[in-house]
Amino acid sequence: IQDLEKGRKCEIYQINGKFVDEAKKLVFVDRVLYGYFTENTGSITAIFSRKRLQWLEAQEERIRFFDEHGYTGLMPSAYRKLCDACITFYFRCTDNVEEAAALKKELKDRLKAYEQQGAEWIEKLPARTRMGYKLFEICPTIYGKLLSRMQEAG
Repeated sequence: IQDLEKGRKCEIYQINGKFVDEAKKLVFVDRVLYGYFTENTGSITAIFSRKRLQWLEAQEERIRFFDEHGYTGLMPSAYRKLCDACITFYFRCTDNVEEAAALKKELKDRLKAYEQQGAEWIEKLPARTRMGYKLFEICPTIYGKLLSRMQEAG
């Protein structure tokens, strides 16, 4: 999909808020009906780069759109995706990534800024999620080890 306003390629999730605004009727269900997992094995995603931060910028645009149009019910999950992406991208900045240290610092700074900007909405997330963000800010290494153990335990 091409975002003609911005002149860049994007995924459907980056512009579907615009579709929602034009819809005549919406139905919300309590199930995840769409999603995908990337293995990061493709030529573009195998090594993390600064260009991947475009996803964060697109999500920021989506949050502004939700805010401008009064879609307050979507704000907690929108901020969760934004914060979670900062953490995911942080751990993808390995030693073989160009300017990894600078990217990691930027991602930590962005997470802190997002927590401040979206405090009202992040407060509505589960306590476990909010505590995870704080732990990550204090010590990403401990957060990463804890996350690995939790994933191993299932």
